[in-house]
Amino acid sequence: MNIPSVEFPESAVSRFLAWRARASQRTRYAGDPRRLLAATVEADVVARLRARGYHVARTGHNDHFDLFVQQSETLKSPASVFPSVCENNIDHGLRIEVKASTWSSAVHRYQAALRSNDADVLVLGCQNGALHYFVIPFPALRGLTNIAIHSLNPLFYTGRWRRYLEAWPLLDELIRTSEKSAVKEESLT
Repeated sequence: MNIPSVEFPESAVSRFLAWRARASQRTRYAGDPRRLLAATVEADVVARLRARGYHVARTGHNDHFDLFVQQSETLKSPASVFPSVCENNIDHGLRIEVKASTWSSAVHRYQAALRSNDADVLVLGCQNGALHYFVIPFPALRGLTNIAIHSLNPLFYTGRWRRYLEAWPLLDELIRTSEKSAVKEESLT
């Protein structure tokens, strides 16, 4: 029996696949608001970085950081970049860990656990109706197992992490620095 094949225009197929991926993600996170918030915050961080002109690659589920960011015009494939970053600790871009938190009225804080991260920067999204971001270099977090923000409105926070609130220019500087160090290392070899 011959079944006629139907060919769709490329744009129709790509639109359908994009719709199906969005629908799948909505269904997957429908029962768990924490996972939905985490996915929303990560997608917002990716959008912000791409709007700043960076190339962003997401990592796998079990990797020790969430995003890999490069300034250069061509993003190397994650398979060729990540082994050199993880095994040899050579920076060809910036490794970013993204965390999300909502206000806990029981303990009066936003909080995120810091477990086995190989990231260079933590981006902590605090949700209180609006999203507020803390962009913190990981050397400032060394030795800590969690981070807490003790202010319902992060805009009025005056604690240790205040200088990192919405510190996107710091992230720009760190990305430029990581690119320069990669160029120096490649010229030495």
